[in-house]
Amino acid sequence: MRLEPTRRGAAPTPPVPRGEEARGRCADHRLEGEVIPEIEGPGRCGVPLPVRVDAVLGVKVSPPLTVNCRTARAFAAWMERGPIRSAPREMGSALVEVRISGTYSCRTRNFVTGGRLSEHAAGNAVDLTAFEFADGRAARLPQDWRKGAAGTFLLSAWRAACGPFGAVLGPEHDKAHEDHFHFDTASRSRGAICR
Repeated sequence: MRLEPTRRGAAPTPPVPRGEEARGRCADHRLEGEVIPEIEGPGRCGVPLPVRVDAVLGVKVSPPLTVNCRTARAFAAWMERGPIRSAPREMGSALVEVRISGTYSCRTRNFVTGGRLSEHAAGNAVDLTAFEFADGRAARLPQDWRKGAAGTFLLSAWRAACGPFGAVLGPEHDKAHEDHFHFDTASRSRGAICR
């Protein structure tokens, strides 16, 4: 995509996408990906307008996310204000990849038989386990949590998710989340959960 010049001395900004291109990226220039066919699942599972997110502001998302646009936009907002900004400061290197461990999945919370449906079943949730940097280093859960520079970076990334997401769970929440971050965009009557 060609970048349009702005006022003198300012960084160029991408043009606002239109039509099908906008739908494919949820009308958010930070996202790289495309619209995928509707996901129909059993019962209440499924995503009417899913998107696949391959990258955010040039940072690879691997494997790609399959979520709804609300979740994709929240993910982009978090990446921009959190990990992308804090990586050079805390790790001394640019963020190049985010490793995803959970995206759309028709399942219950924590895979408990007969339990309530997970937010993953509606395309509202993302689980992630690691961040990779341009210098070859990584920050991984759970082994780097609260340890050294990688631990500082992970804590900063976790904190930055409180706001864009309605639920932000990490290694200290419970045993089911000890090895990953869980972020979701579900609306909650009692407000956001950040644990």
